[in-house]
Amino acid sequence: MSQNENYMMMNTLGMEVLIHTFRDASHLFTRTLGYTVHPALLPKNKLDRYLRESKESYLFIQGTGLELAIQFYQLDYDAERLRNCFNYLYKVKHDKLHHLSSQG
Repeated sequence: MSQNENYMMMNTLGMEVLIHTFRDASHLFTRTLGYTVHPALLPKNKLDRYLRESKESYLFIQGTGLELAIQFYQLDYDAERLRNCFNYLYKVKHDKLHHLSSQG
């Protein structure tokens, strides 16, 4: 493989990681949590796992993980701007962020 092909593969992989992380985190703020059925109809173990994964994705975005991923995959994105756009889109309040991060 050439250097350009390697760069394109890493860039594509990096973008997919960010896309899926943002998508998973957005499920914390949607009514259906990404499922086509209401969460109350899901088995408890599946719902708990799904909520934990969504919370971890959200905390990854809000913490330094986003900067590290952008740096690792050498993407030309501004982590703070992505974070602010996400928070604005889902109208995330500072107290919600504090509540999620304090739960561990």
